[in-house]
Amino acid sequence: MKLKKELQFYSLRDSGIIEKIRNGLDLITVMQLADHSSLEITNTYAKLATGDANIEAMRKIKRF
Repeated sequence: MKLKKELQFYSLRDSGIIEKIRNGLDLITVMQLADHSSLEITNTYAKLATGDANIEAMRKIKRF
């Protein structure tokens, strides 16, 4: 599978974290899966998970 050049793997990781939070996975488990050093870092993704811009980004990423 060939990905577009402007797509960064790290942004895929971010999108995956946000999607897991939106799907209701608890933040401790998300923190462990993402290998975050603290829950505070994971909480920043939880805040992003409610933004309209991120909802649109998730729709676009599902096309890949």
